[in-house]
Amino acid sequence: MILTSLIYLAVVSLYLFINLMELSYFGVFIIVILNLFFCSIKLFWNIYMYWLYNYSEEYYILNWVNLGNNIYITINFKENLLNNIFSFIMIFGAIIVTTFVFFEMYNDKEGHSFILLLNYFMVFMLIVIGSNNLIFFYLGWEGISLTSYFLVNFWSERVRSLKAVLKIFIISKIGDFFIILFICLIIKFFGTVDFDHLLATSLFLFNLNNLYILNYININELLGIILLLGSSIKSAQYGLHIWLLEAMEAPLGASALMHSSTLVIAGVILLLKLSFIIESSTYAQFFMFILGLMSATMGSLLACFQYELKVILAYSTISNMGYIFLLFSIGAYYEMVLVLIIHAFIKIYMFLIIGGIIYHCNGLQDIRWMGGILIYNPFLWLNYIIGGISLIGLPYLSGYYYKNYLLNILINSNNYLIGGEIVLLISYFFTIFYVVRLGYLVFLTNKNGHKSIYKVKKISIFYIVTLLFLSLVVSFLHIFWINLLFTNNNISTSIFFNSINNYSIKITELTYLSAYLWVSVYIFIFIFIFIYMFITLNHNYSFFKNLLFLTNLFFTLFIYFTLF
Repeated sequence: MILTSLIYLAVVSLYLFINLMELSYFGVFIIVILNLFFCSIKLFWNIYMYWLYNYSEEYYILNWVNLGNNIYITINFKENLLNNIFSFIMIFGAIIVTTFVFFEMYNDKEGHSFILLLNYFMVFMLIVIGSNNLIFFYLGWEGISLTSYFLVNFWSERVRSLKAVLKIFIISKIGDFFIILFICLIIKFFGTVDFDHLLATSLFLFNLNNLYILNYININELLGIILLLGSSIKSAQYGLHIWLLEAMEAPLGASALMHSSTLVIAGVILLLKLSFIIESSTYAQFFMFILGLMSATMGSLLACFQYELKVILAYSTISNMGYIFLLFSIGAYYEMVLVLIIHAFIKIYMFLIIGGIIYHCNGLQDIRWMGGILIYNPFLWLNYIIGGISLIGLPYLSGYYYKNYLLNILINSNNYLIGGEIVLLISYFFTIFYVVRLGYLVFLTNKNGHKSIYKVKKISIFYIVTLLFLSLVVSFLHIFWINLLFTNNNISTSIFFNSINNYSIKITELTYLSAYLWVSVYIFIFIFIFIYMFITLNHNYSFFKNLLFLTNLFFTLFIYFTLF
């Protein structure tokens, strides 16, 4: 079905490109949304079938290149449960984002071109997900880089967009260099680029301890490090994350897709396809662990000091990608897939909420010039509460589960750095702070903006329905996906190389969210907010009143649900 969706969307994109001037904006939207809806239904059905019967299929389209020495590069697709899950999440998110874009850019004369670019973006992402060899994967890899270049530079008349897209291009080419170098080394030493053939020869790879380049570089470690570097740039790990901040120059719909289920997870998909190479490199696993810790902590810390709405969400994405790298480095692949799924839906939900705030504030993104919007748009405040609680990971919502899994795994496993769970707890505290800070400065503080934003504005019924639907998905998303991923134990032998540690955590087993820890969390937040208030908020003591109310509310709910 991934191949069918790819061909279907590619043909539709070509048709729209040829007939773009003959179709209205509404016509382009209807054609795209119907095709995405059809593809999402078929992909969901395929997820059920692959889960039920636990099989995989491979489709050979044609032989592309003959490199000699029995090295053939083919165009082939692999369909299994994991690939269909990633494809469904992307297509389902694209339906929501495309609908939002249709209403957001209704008055933009190039709105139809933007929807078409999103469609091409998804076509190349389907190649990344479904491809079963490195060369064809790299075609999709470059395709998403190209289309993201056009999406970020969509408003090309803005100087800031031109500077941003140039920086993105330069940084992404560094990652592409490592991927090309990795492909060349794979062809040199293994004579194949097919993922299944590489997995079949992985036992040979593990026995290459005596094979060195230049007499002192171990090939196992070299391949793992190069693969990690190429994937880390695309996954926006800390230190390599600059391009993700610049990608905020894209329209909001493109940013929502890039930060949820497409661009930032392309590197993770490559790591999943070649997980056995990372497992054969001790240094790559160690560096991935350190990189994940840094990204999780620094992403949430830097988000505490940002003032632009989209930039705060960008640092939030960096932090969550750090969680994903941490899980990968210790072999917790099931939990990592769960984090990817939940993060994708939460991030789309948060971006749509931020889009509503920007619309209400007439395009303003600086939270210092907002405040008091709760009275004029309580619907956005309600959705922000749900999205913020999910992003924080408070109990009984979907975001709680992947953080619970992550901390339990770190505590119960032999990780590379003793005390890594303490670092993640610090990141958890910072996440609570920047979510509360953003909600307070936008909705609860005194009015700091222009009087034009303090008016009750009409909200589209489609926008309301979309947010209400996403709120239900974000709140109860874990029930379906945890059962899907954790009840089919044979997936570990058909997709992943090593053994998987499964955790069956019940909602009442709040192993790391005990009462004394919550007291520590709020003491930390009070101290941090106290310092922050005296530095930036000009001694606005009313902040304590609102924070004290929210703290008591959350703590009371926590104690109630824990006891009963």
